[in-house]
Amino acid sequence: MTAVAERDQPFVKSKATAHPVGTYVQPIKLSGALEKVAKKTYIRLPKFPQPVFDKALADCKGNKSWSTFELPDAGHMAMLDAPDRLSDLILQAA
Repeated sequence: MTAVAERDQPFVKSKATAHPVGTYVQPIKLSGALEKVAKKTYIRLPKFPQPVFDKALADCKGNKSWSTFELPDAGHMAMLDAPDRLSDLILQAA
């Protein structure tokens, strides 16, 4: 759990469940409806290293229909690491 602050690891471990393996092996079926969504927001947590998320951020930055933000001080659990900033971004996106 290196992406979770040490102080929060007991809490996170007490809530964690196994991740469904199907999300790794089943292809996603997209309908194209995403393009109809007027306001889209992507929040990247760079302390949680994941090249696929970096690519998604770059793709979103290149698309004017997306607002993008980074929370450099937040790990995988942004709601614990930066609750006020995350709340502000969610409200801004609404």
